Amino acid sequence: MTIFYVNFKLFKLHLDLNICRKYIKFYIQLYQESLLTENIKEDMLDIKSIRSTFEEFLDVWGLDFNNSKLWDLYIDFEKGNIAHFAKNSDEINYCQTSNLLRSLYRRRLSFPRLDLDLVWKEYSKWEEDNSELKKTQEKYKQVNFSDNYI
Repeated sequence: MTIFYVNFKLFKLHLDLNICRKYIKFYIQLYQESLLTENIKEDMLDIKSIRSTFEEFLDVWGLDFNNSKLWDLYIDFEKGNIAHFAKNSDEINYCQTSNLLRSLYRRRLSFPRLDLDLVWKEYSKWEEDNSELKKTQEKYKQVNFSDNYI
């Protein structure tokens, strides 16, 4: 795992997005297994490291037209964390992760994409705070050009 990460750091622009997605999926799987067994074998295997890796991947491919699966993976990861924190009555991490997920949705909705409407529907189903929903809706309307192309 460390070898891949070092290569990513050295050759960011030369690695394939699909390979990076497979890497992060494997990384998440190890993390989730460690939660079940409560046995973390590596220092890198924690939620902060996974988030940091996602952010580094988004730095490279965040605006790439074909990266919906990377965004979906990150959002699903955070939704899983929210469910885990809710189950364990961890209010602080639950709130922090909810804010992080809200931020991810806003970032994803901040630039035009083919799946923009689907992401908006997904976000509006998830969001429970009406004031946050309205803030994000304003940004979404600024970016959503679909009505202009009809």
